[in-house]
Amino acid sequence: MDEIILNSYRDPIRLGNRGDKVTEKWISEINDFYVINIYDQIYDYGRKSIVNNKEPTEKQNMIIEKKNNMQVYTNLHQLKTHSYIIWDRTYKENEDFFINLRITSRYNIIMRIAENIVAYLLNKYEEYLNTPYTNHPTLQKQPHIDNIITSFDKRLKKDTFLVNEYAWENFCNWFKNHLIIWVIEDMQRTIGVNKINQLSTKEFNQIFFKTINNNLNNNMQFLHQFTKITNDYIEDWINNILVSLDLKDPSINKLEELLEIQTNFTGKNTLLSSLRNNISSIVIEEENILVMSNAPYQLVREAIYMNSFERSETTQWPTYKAKKRSIEGAIQIKPFAVTEETQRKEFTIINVWEQIEELSDLVVDVLDGLCSLFLLKARHHQDIVEIDIDDLLAIRGLKPKLGGNGRRGGYERKQRRQILESLTIIQNLWIHLDKVIVYKNGNRNELSFQGRTFNFKDIQHNDCVVTEQFLEGPIYYTVDRVFANFLYGSGRQVAYMPIKALRYDPYRKSWEKRLTRYLSWRWRTQARKSNYLQPHKIRTLIEVAGKQLNRQSPSRTRDRFEQALDQMLVDGIIASWHYEKWDEGIATQRGWAKTWLDATVLIEPPEAIRQRYQPIEQNRTVSYGSDAVIQGEVGIIGEQVRTTRRKCRLSLSQVAEDLEISPSYLSNIERGIHKPSLKLQNKLINWLQRQSPVM
Repeated sequence: MDEIILNSYRDPIRLGNRGDKVTEKWISEINDFYVINIYDQIYDYGRKSIVNNKEPTEKQNMIIEKKNNMQVYTNLHQLKTHSYIIWDRTYKENEDFFINLRITSRYNIIMRIAENIVAYLLNKYEEYLNTPYTNHPTLQKQPHIDNIITSFDKRLKKDTFLVNEYAWENFCNWFKNHLIIWVIEDMQRTIGVNKINQLSTKEFNQIFFKTINNNLNNNMQFLHQFTKITNDYIEDWINNILVSLDLKDPSINKLEELLEIQTNFTGKNTLLSSLRNNISSIVIEEENILVMSNAPYQLVREAIYMNSFERSETTQWPTYKAKKRSIEGAIQIKPFAVTEETQRKEFTIINVWEQIEELSDLVVDVLDGLCSLFLLKARHHQDIVEIDIDDLLAIRGLKPKLGGNGRRGGYERKQRRQILESLTIIQNLWIHLDKVIVYKNGNRNELSFQGRTFNFKDIQHNDCVVTEQFLEGPIYYTVDRVFANFLYGSGRQVAYMPIKALRYDPYRKSWEKRLTRYLSWRWRTQARKSNYLQPHKIRTLIEVAGKQLNRQSPSRTRDRFEQALDQMLVDGIIASWHYEKWDEGIATQRGWAKTWLDATVLIEPPEAIRQRYQPIEQNRTVSYGSDAVIQGEVGIIGEQVRTTRRKCRLSLSQVAEDLEISPSYLSNIERGIHKPSLKLQNKLINWLQRQSPVM
């Protein structure tokens, strides 16, 4: 069935500065009329597809655009539209019929507003978690989304100003003012003022009728203009509703309540332990998982797989020291002890140094597994999540052995014990950072941190030691304060990593495993500037892989390096690679290895990674004159940023991350509540300039 929108044009028009006595005379001669707009029911189909599929259809893209821009009539002028003028006499002869049409029309608009509000809340949920809402097992289900929309539809009809007749009459009068004036202006341009003045009332109405019909059915520019102003009007309605229902800036707990997911995402049933035969349940998209990408996390990874812990003059514990541009400090293997008794019996210096021999890429795999499962499960950085050892085996792609009669028999005890030993090492890691550069509200800060990687808990959520009980029972854990600092607000840092990094053999494929981790981390940092083809020095890649040049036979190192990149290409981890600043003829000369180490390679990420990071890239196509921005007053910069952000279909969190400030602070700037500092003003101006196309 088609949708019918009916608008009344019967009340006097207040022209203000736009009218004069002649125009008022013309308007007074217009017979009372209604406009019926009948639209093909594309939006209902689109609403049924609000949960995105792998290949969004045109209808789904309308929903996506609507979600980003909060528009009710987005793309309305592109639908198949049939508009009819109904004179007042005809309306009165069939009043009951047309009243029903008007009510149906209002209900359709209310439903569109409900869809927009739900889309707004889903967008807020994504901003908070920095991951697509469709990763949530409940929000993947379209019937659940439809139920939420229906609930809001009922609430709008009961608890908002939309229940009042005056709201709809004001809307119709506002629409009428614009429509009649624009049609009369069109008549002035086409037939002239003098000709209009010579028309009789009947002739004037006939031409008016013909002009309005032509514009509504054939003039796409006219329809586009009307679509825009109608969008603006309805958007004001939506904003008022969000404020009145206290939905503008909901907390994460409030979001979960509104989206009806408060209990669903924390239950055991959403873990791999209940879906172990379907490991893809935690794979985000295109064989990628979500892990942390902050500098301390990457430092811990390197410390483990490089196994460069040494004795220190200041401590008895194995220590890995680091001094880099953005981070300085040390990673230690320092026993975790709940009581003095456990420290005396179970954790001695000898035991700890023996753990050094157990460090391997497997420990990093377990670390990434813990990280990915935490990001999947936790709603907040202080949450405690529940898994078991088999989950950490499943995420690495290992399959349980078959039992009798072809049934699964479970994982080998040896495999599970290896995970337990890795958990013990991870628990004993101690992070002591003297300097970490972080950004808050656009300001660069040097901070210091101390703490563990993850804290393990017992069933009462008290700190506990990793024990044999972890082999059989559930494992409870959370992030400690170091990593927690990078999991909320504008400082949140997460990246998409190919799950192959966990599934490569830790001994035979260590090159591929480590390069995959490093490149996924680099791609996340490069995404902010859309500079994926930044050259990588070969020396650096070999170092981050924890390897050294074979001095006696450097060609072996080169062959293994190239073999690793070729394998990653075959596995889809990279899209391409080739040498830069390297002449193959040098390889025939003596001492070529040194030149080769200083050469660079270009490594291109796969399209899936580019698409995941596309919203934060800076390659925009919206034109914005730099002179106008630079000369603009500080008070309007926020409005300019908001306008440009919406045209680029960017969320607050995406732009805030680019500017290195919090989304809430950016929102206050856009609304004129906060005045940005001079330094931040320059950042905002530069951001606006970067949105202009390259000429």
